[in-house]
Amino acid sequence: MESGQTDISSMALRSTIVARFGLDVPLSLQPPRDCECGCSINLPLGIGHTPEERVVMVGAEREWLRHRFTCPKASGLRTAVHDQVARIWVALLTAAGFKDVTYEDRRWDAAAGSDEAKHRRPDIVAFNPVTQQRWVIDVSLAWAPAAEGAKASLAARNRERYKVSSYREGMGRRVREAEAGGAQVPEGWVEDVFVPLGYEVEGAWGPSATWAFEEVVGVKAATVCADLTDWSKINFGEHWKRAIAVALANGQAAVISRSAKPDELAAARDSTELSQESNPDSGH
Repeated sequence: MESGQTDISSMALRSTIVARFGLDVPLSLQPPRDCECGCSINLPLGIGHTPEERVVMVGAEREWLRHRFTCPKASGLRTAVHDQVARIWVALLTAAGFKDVTYEDRRWDAAAGSDEAKHRRPDIVAFNPVTQQRWVIDVSLAWAPAAEGAKASLAARNRERYKVSSYREGMGRRVREAEAGGAQVPEGWVEDVFVPLGYEVEGAWGPSATWAFEEVVGVKAATVCADLTDWSKINFGEHWKRAIAVALANGQAAVISRSAKPDELAAARDSTELSQESNPDSGH
């Protein structure tokens, strides 16, 4: 990756620490007092002189910092962060040797017909050449902990569980379609496996995301020719972990500060993908 694309900005680092550990919000991180959605932080002038007022003020600032994580006006930014993480996974899977890697396969749940409430469209579909399974992948970001002070990764795990439940009918339709010979499958295909990838924007990974990443690194190790390629399993894994971490941290900071527009994050995503080929640790 080019300079800046594997670097977490100082603001991103501060916002991640403050949001995760519920620290006092420094002046440099305080969002504008009025949001374009019509909401605003309401603190009386002069508050903060007594210990009791200080507690009220700090709590209000924390809640206001998190407002952007649910604000409808920031939905485009949040979606752009999700898409950036998904596209990093596309590049990772391709670099690891997965076959037929497809981003947003609109034909995947064709059996659902025109019923949009039932229709599922995974972020990625990719064929694992080692297990002969086709992975059906959906990325899900948790923008707040499961509860105040909750264990890191709990919200990410909950997102993964929700995705498993929401895809249950769709996966069943795909099984029936394959059994009837109506679904195209890769040569040697054994089965479709649903793989949810849950992340907390503060950096924690869900158990399925952790397992999937380890599996992908294992596929790369099993398929690469070490005698012909200057390749390191450790460097490969660390490179892609960092890429995901940077996307989450910088994306969270952009949402909080409104420092980027969705199209700017999309441009950064595209630049990140193009620069992978020049990095020796990316596996390309």
